[in-house]
Amino acid sequence: MVDAQLQALLAAIKSDSTIGVRAAINAKPELLSAPCDALGRTPLHLAAAANRSGIAEMLIKAGADFYAFDANGQMPLDVPPGETLNAARQYLRTLNVHHNVFLEAVHKQQIETVRTMMEKDHSLVNALDIDNGWSPLMIACFHGNAEMVRMLINSGARMEDTDFHTGLDAAYFCAERGSGECMALLIRAGVDPSHTRRVIYGRLPMMMNALHVACWKGKTDVVAVLLQAGVDANARAKSYALFSPLHFAATEGHTEIVKLLLAHNADPTARDGRRAITAIEMAELSKHPETAAVLRSEPERDNFVAQPSPYRGPTG
Repeated sequence: MVDAQLQALLAAIKSDSTIGVRAAINAKPELLSAPCDALGRTPLHLAAAANRSGIAEMLIKAGADFYAFDANGQMPLDVPPGETLNAARQYLRTLNVHHNVFLEAVHKQQIETVRTMMEKDHSLVNALDIDNGWSPLMIACFHGNAEMVRMLINSGARMEDTDFHTGLDAAYFCAERGSGECMALLIRAGVDPSHTRRVIYGRLPMMMNALHVACWKGKTDVVAVLLQAGVDANARAKSYALFSPLHFAATEGHTEIVKLLLAHNADPTARDGRRAITAIEMAELSKHPETAAVLRSEPERDNFVAQPSPYRGPTG
């Protein structure tokens, strides 16, 4: 069945009719950033390819996805083989330079510059680095700048953006490098602190939540916030290793984090799924005697039941 509005949109782009494009988008708003042809190109891709600068500008102001990839992994500002850098693509590239200036100000933690630029162009709050997909919120979390994170969230920053290459998000960077205050702001803004994402630990791919990451990286203040938010202190990182938060903290020798986890009922008897060992044994094998001593001194509790190992033998 032919989509009449899509056909009208394509015809309007071809004839360079800004009015026609606007009418088609108004009639069917989901067309704004939807794939429109067999190559997966959006209206912005098509406007750039046809050198329709006015239409490209109108689409951007209407909220078109500046960073959409087509089936060949190209954005609207990219020049496919055999095509040229026309005026419409140059307009998009100039716009991207503006985005980069803003992202650099976020990297440098220039609060007033960031605030002033967003007041002039509110769309900057969700600008992305086209090389890696990092958003202003991801950058601010990476630097642990709570004031910047608060300002971006209050300005409508997206929570769900991820690194183009790794799929890691703002909560991951907060757990890895940020601060407890930043994590608390993300949670209040609706981020699920128990959400898992694929992370490489050593050479092992694991599905980790923010607590696993913070225990691994030694972010005591982040761990405290996550536990207070109700993240399970015994949640396993999904992989054949099945590490608990205690396993991560013990292996890295993060003694204060181990104490926090134990205070939130983390189970020191839990065995991993790789070598069938406990956090105590991991601390000893990793030569962290102080951490091992804290784990060994943990008194038995009535609600602790020694956990059977999920170990299933060698994987080959």
